[in-house]
Amino acid sequence: MHPHVFPTITLSLMIVTITLIHCPTYLLAVNERYLICEAPFNCGDLMDLSYPFWGSKRPNYCGHPSFQLDCSNKIPRINITYMNYRVLKVFHSTRILKVAASARTDYFDFFCPAAFVNTSIDNNLFSYITSLDTNLTLYYNCRTPLADLPNLDFYQFNCSINRSTMFINYYTQSSQTFLAISNLTGPCNYWVNVPVLQSAVPTPATYDAITATIDSGFMLGWNASNSECDTCLKAGGLCGSDPTTSSFACHCTNGTSASGCSTVSTRLSSKLREIVIAGIAAALLGIIVVCIIICCLRREELSKALIFRREQLRYIAPEVFSRNFGGVSHKSDVYSYGMLVLEMVGGRKNFDNGVSNRSEIYFPDWIYKDLELGMGGTYGVMTAEEQETRRKMILVSLWCIQTNPSDRPSMNKVIEMLEGTLHSLKIPPKPFLLSPKGSPVDSSTTS
Repeated sequence: MHPHVFPTITLSLMIVTITLIHCPTYLLAVNERYLICEAPFNCGDLMDLSYPFWGSKRPNYCGHPSFQLDCSNKIPRINITYMNYRVLKVFHSTRILKVAASARTDYFDFFCPAAFVNTSIDNNLFSYITSLDTNLTLYYNCRTPLADLPNLDFYQFNCSINRSTMFINYYTQSSQTFLAISNLTGPCNYWVNVPVLQSAVPTPATYDAITATIDSGFMLGWNASNSECDTCLKAGGLCGSDPTTSSFACHCTNGTSASGCSTVSTRLSSKLREIVIAGIAAALLGIIVVCIIICCLRREELSKALIFRREQLRYIAPEVFSRNFGGVSHKSDVYSYGMLVLEMVGGRKNFDNGVSNRSEIYFPDWIYKDLELGMGGTYGVMTAEEQETRRKMILVSLWCIQTNPSDRPSMNKVIEMLEGTLHSLKIPPKPFLLSPKGSPVDSSTTS
């Protein structure tokens, strides 16, 4: 391992540790409620919802107590004065539901309900958008069919409830139409006002058209402590509520307050938070860089170790790796000696210009080639005695590296061969395991 690596890692870890220890709690949790409420949430097909809504996995302190959304079955619903509405759209910028559009669940896809209840809203929280909404009045169980009444815009259809048939009529302007129908036919048993969009009122009216109109919902504006929320947002906080008192609460980076965030503390907290995050990021980046350096150094060391190992394997006899070549014996040391001598001779080889990599030269092959040409490794300026000694060493070494251990001479025999004359030595066969060509050369007597 590189000597400077460990101090660098230690320094980086110390920076991260000190930063985390001395980092204020509110910067790490940064007011846990602030962090949780900061992220918008989805409910059914409604995306990026925020205050005053809450529900699903979003806690109640992130929204207004009266704006809980039921997200089950991927159909967003909201309860307004004990009546469920489908939430079709939410316009946060204008604080309007399409209510927001929403549609009463008891009239959705059908307007012959089991109970006849007028639409009612909490006027402290919601308000109709008069420029967009109108009332569709449904009359149930009227005493006389209205088919013969002139100058009235209505649509008559039947509703079967408990196996009894009732005549049902509707009109888009409830007050005047109801008086007209009551004066001409007597009062109907039931009537229900259902808000709809003015733009969705069908002309002419049919059962399917009325159903589609009711299903399209209507618009509602909301007032969930809007002024307090605006003040909170301007100060850098997030609107929410206090679960204990159900009152408005402003979640700031440094805590939760009913009166809003301090602009100075909010800016300071944000600045400190940025500094801490930048410090942690820098320390982590330093650790990553150090890890990359370590990997590179380890890779380099491993590469060197592999090269060294490959070089060492050159001197190990084949029977050490496989018993197919015989058992390990003192002849294995003879093999190592022969390879060492040939390696020394190979270091003086004048390689062909066509070979760019020394590892591509298989030296027993070129030694055999030189022996056949009568060169025998006689390179450079040498005396006749030196040339004879070198040639003798090569021949003895080639006998030492024979693949079959029984073909190798003992060390005593090696000494005798070196002490003997060159003319008494024969050229040994090529070791078939090491020779790329795999064809042994016939033994011959040197001249």
